[in-house]
Amino acid sequence: MEKTAEQLRREHIALEGDTHGKNKWAILFTVLVMTFMACLDASIVTVALPVMQKELGVGLDRIQLVSSVYLLATCVAMLPFGRLGDVRGKVNVFQLGVIVFTGGSLLCGLSASLEVLILARFVQGIGCAAAMANNMGIITESFPARERGRAMGILATFVALGMMCGPVLGGVLVASFPWESIFLINLPIGVISFIVGLYTLPHVKPEAGERPMPLTEAARRCFASSAFTINLACLSCSWVSVPPSLCCRSTFRMPTALAPISPACCFWRCRS
Repeated sequence: MEKTAEQLRREHIALEGDTHGKNKWAILFTVLVMTFMACLDASIVTVALPVMQKELGVGLDRIQLVSSVYLLATCVAMLPFGRLGDVRGKVNVFQLGVIVFTGGSLLCGLSASLEVLILARFVQGIGCAAAMANNMGIITESFPARERGRAMGILATFVALGMMCGPVLGGVLVASFPWESIFLINLPIGVISFIVGLYTLPHVKPEAGERPMPLTEAARRCFASSAFTINLACLSCSWVSVPPSLCCRSTFRMPTALAPISPACCFWRCRS
C-alpha cells in the first residue's frame, strides 16, 4: 500500500524535526532557561525554611507545606497540561507556564502570611507543570532524530543543575537578603524568558489528532498501567490506613485532598 503525501511528510518531520523557520538551538536555550528556573525553585526553598518559619511565626509541620505544595501541584497538573499541549500547542502551554510561574513567584515575594505563601507556591507549581509537561515535546519536534539524544542530555543536565544549585543559591540569598529574595529573583528571568520565547519558539497550531478512544478501552489501559494501579492503591491507603489523629494535621490533609485528581488525570490522558 502506497503512503500518502501527508504520511510521508509526517515521517520526514519525525526524523528531521520541524522548527518552522526558527533556530533549533535558540529553541533549546529558551526551554532550558525555564526548566532550570523551575527545578531551582524546587530545592531553593529548603535552606530558607528555618528563616521563613521564624519570621512567619509558624511551626515546623506547617512551614514544610511551602516546599511540599509546590511538588504536589506540579505532579498533579503535569498530565492535564501535557494533554492541553497536544490540543492547543506545546509552545502556547509552555509560555503560559512561564507567565503563571513568574506571577506565582511575585505572589510568593509579596506574601505576608503562611496561607498566602502556600497559595502562591501552589500557583508556582501549576506554572512549573505547564512548562515541564511540554519542554521535551518542544525539543523532540524541533531536533532531528540523530540530535535528539544530545538535546535531551543537555536538558537533563540543566534539570540536575537546577536541583543542585538551589540550596547553594538559596543559602547565599538568605544570608545577604530577606527570604523573599529567593522568589523575587525569578521575576527578571521569567520576564526575559517569556519575551525571548515570543521570538525563538515556533508558535504553530497543532494538527487535528485522532478521535478519543471509547471509555471502556481507556479504562482497560488505565488499569493495565502499573502507575495508575499503584496510585489508586495509595489513594485507598491514604483514606483507610491513616489514623484519625494524623488526618487532622495539615501535612496529611493536603495530599489526601489532591490525591483523587491524579488518577482522574491518568484516565483522561489515556482516553485522549
